[in-house]
Amino acid sequence: MFPVQQPRRMTAQEQADYANILPTVPNLANLWVLGPETQTYNCLAWSLGITFSWIWPWQGNVSQAQFDLLYNALGDPPQVAATGVAGYGLANNQRTHASVRLNVTAAPAAGGPVGVSWTSKLGRLLLVTHGHHELDNDPDYGTIQGYYQQNNGPSVTNP
Repeated sequence: MFPVQQPRRMTAQEQADYANILPTVPNLANLWVLGPETQTYNCLAWSLGITFSWIWPWQGNVSQAQFDLLYNALGDPPQVAATGVAGYGLANNQRTHASVRLNVTAAPAAGGPVGVSWTSKLGRLLLVTHGHHELDNDPDYGTIQGYYQQNNGPSVTNP
């Protein structure tokens, strides 16, 4: 279990700021913010259940084989189903991002997201929820290139 802030909608200012960062997301007002902007951890760390360290052991974008090797070593092997972790890339040999499928729950009074959601730690930016394919064709992330079983990643429950 990983602590996250109380889920909230993006502010109008965040929506304006993120319009160019996430150009493929059709409605930024539908995103839930689960964590603040921070340089402490990134998408790969988040996908491994780590929120205290930035993890990207390569220079630049990496190949599918390198992603596979890392996830296999940590007990999260590649799989076909759209569960666990989605690996994004500009092409098969240019992995750029990891997104995590979570069961997110929030206290009823919070009005936050409940059920299955995809989550992304956007580099040094916010930790957000999004639809399964909402980041597809993003100029920085590309499209989903494969999936990984999630044995060691995060699960989120909010008070």
